[in-house]
Amino acid sequence: MKVTDQVPGWTEEASVKVKLFDLQHQHLFKLIDRLETAMSEGRGKQQMEEFLSDVAEYAWEHFATEEAVMKAYDFPWREKHAQEHRQAEATVAKFRDQAASGDPALSVHVLHSLKEWVSQHVQGTDKMYTEFLNARGMC
Repeated sequence: MKVTDQVPGWTEEASVKVKLFDLQHQHLFKLIDRLETAMSEGRGKQQMEEFLSDVAEYAWEHFATEEAVMKAYDFPWREKHAQEHRQAEATVAKFRDQAASGDPALSVHVLHSLKEWVSQHVQGTDKMYTEFLNARGMC
């Protein structure tokens, strides 16, 4: 497993072999690392609202880009893929509502949820488009 020095937690195995999407996914890894750092410094609760705002902004931009590319190339599973994006957006919105309550355990739950999403969606569902898009020149 080759780990890059630039992005904490990022490995080549996480790559979807589409540079644009890999760069966007690396940004998510950086966000996760930022939350982990804040939590290790005892600032998870204080950073939660700003963190979730940044995650929501990232998600909107990334999902829009991914969905536009899938539409342009007529990716056959784009609707199912987009449904997963809507579910993730709803989860982030729910977390943003909860952040206002000041729940000290929220940062742990958010971190766990994000890591699980990366594992299931980024390293699972997203890899479904790798071969399809690579075959059409998108690398």
